[in-house]
Amino acid sequence: MKLYYGNMLESRVGGSGIAIEAIAALEERIRDIDAKLKSARARGELQFMDLPYQPVDDIVSIANEEAAECENFLLIGIGGSSCGSIALHTALSHPYYNLLPRDKRGGRPRFFVLDNCDPDEIAALMDTVELDDTLINVVSKSGATPEPMANFVKCYELMKSSTSSYAEHFIITTDEDGVLMRLAEEEGFRCLGIPRGVGGRFSVFSPAGLFPAAVLGIDIKELLNGARHMDEICRKPDIWDNPAYMFATLEYLAMKEKGYNISVLMPYSRRLRHLVNWYIQLWAESLGKEKTRDNKTVNTGSTPLKSIGTTDQHSLLQLFNEGPFDKTITFIRVMNYASKVELPAVFHGYDELNYFGGHTMEELIKTELFATQLALTHHRRPNKTIEIPEINAFSIGGLMYFFEVVVTVMGELLNVNAFDQPGVEDGKRLTYALMGRSGYERDNEEFMWDEGNFIACQ
Repeated sequence: MKLYYGNMLESRVGGSGIAIEAIAALEERIRDIDAKLKSARARGELQFMDLPYQPVDDIVSIANEEAAECENFLLIGIGGSSCGSIALHTALSHPYYNLLPRDKRGGRPRFFVLDNCDPDEIAALMDTVELDDTLINVVSKSGATPEPMANFVKCYELMKSSTSSYAEHFIITTDEDGVLMRLAEEEGFRCLGIPRGVGGRFSVFSPAGLFPAAVLGIDIKELLNGARHMDEICRKPDIWDNPAYMFATLEYLAMKEKGYNISVLMPYSRRLRHLVNWYIQLWAESLGKEKTRDNKTVNTGSTPLKSIGTTDQHSLLQLFNEGPFDKTITFIRVMNYASKVELPAVFHGYDELNYFGGHTMEELIKTELFATQLALTHHRRPNKTIEIPEINAFSIGGLMYFFEVVVTVMGELLNVNAFDQPGVEDGKRLTYALMGRSGYERDNEEFMWDEGNFIACQ
């Protein structure tokens, strides 16, 4: 992987960009952060960094056994319990995976996800799959998050009424000491553990992400190889040699010195569209904080935004080029696409169409990316590019680990806790209260309100 950041600098985009001197001024602080993170890791406080080194033979064995037995694989989760799995599947499986016959899926089951509590979607899924031919993987670190637990109890009810061997159709992935682990023991569900010190959005390299990937035939050993390789690169203490440290520094300076409060991630591959969703959760929940570690009110964090090349060149690019100076854009460039599609010269005499002849679709998408970089730079819009050789398990493992390190360093630069999410917990707590969960009655009494003014349309 390579990081090109020249278009973020004053030398390319003028006063909109970052001064080299500003980066150099943070060298010592980055070295201090590096030492702090290494010390915390040695004490076992950054367990997500060690996940790439775990043995996974048991996960692969269970996944292969289950894949051979079921026609459908249903993942129930939300946020960090599902985003990583969806990202891996979209990036590394066939784009029309579920539509392929089983033999062209490598003998693997169809893949479905419930990551919402939308009744229409849930009812439609029940119309689509036969439960007695479905393996359900319930992923929840806490075992209490309302949305996946609602889906779980409904699927449990339906499965139990459908087959006497209902317990065999569930695998629970949860905190090793959580409530779901106790329930699983009572019901006879099989369990996979998420280490206690690994938060949901950092759990893609735990069984939360690895087991679904393995069921779908993704090479999780190669995924971890890529993460380990990136870990070695990201151990370098020098900001000029460490791409994760440089990325975090540029985003920090753009936010603090230039007021850029939107961070756009724009991959030029549709296969990476759900990796951006995973990145959005990682970035937003880790860095959007009201308080610093020393309890000062700062309301900090930049907003992550998804943009897919080339599709969003025809929706968001106008805003990027001519709208407010409040964004940094990060491209992901793929050097070698898996498929080669040649473009023919078929409409002779029509210059608007005939010029494609002799070119390829890969050449076109690469040219579109280069043209977009040029246009943004011409409009003095800071942008940088992550380049990966190709989309495979190794590169995706490295890319996801890279972003985990980036947000960890950003948290240190912002002096916030990148591993909690109090704003999310408030919403959960109020949901429990309003839904009548025992123990949350006082919360319901505290937050009494009406809907305020409204307009009724006849």
